[in-house]
Amino acid sequence: MTPEERFILIDQLDRSFHNMPRWAQTACKHAMGAPSHHPLTGKEFTSFKEVIEAADDSTLETLREDFQDNDDLLPPVEPPTAYVYSG
Repeated sequence: MTPEERFILIDQLDRSFHNMPRWAQTACKHAMGAPSHHPLTGKEFTSFKEVIEAADDSTLETLREDFQDNDDLLPPVEPPTAYVYSG
């Protein structure tokens, strides 16, 4: 997965997660065994996005499949392209 694909997928999963009812968010976190602290830094996670940013690509792919299977996956949003000044 390229860095851009990863960025888009993390955004898509995060937006999808926040669109779920609270009970579904809780079930999702429990089902994925989400850690409460970053495995390398020990810093406590404060958001779902922080958790999935620390996840490997295969975990993100699994989450995408799970969200799709449950009809919870929102469409991806392409990041804006960089403006290049040519003047």
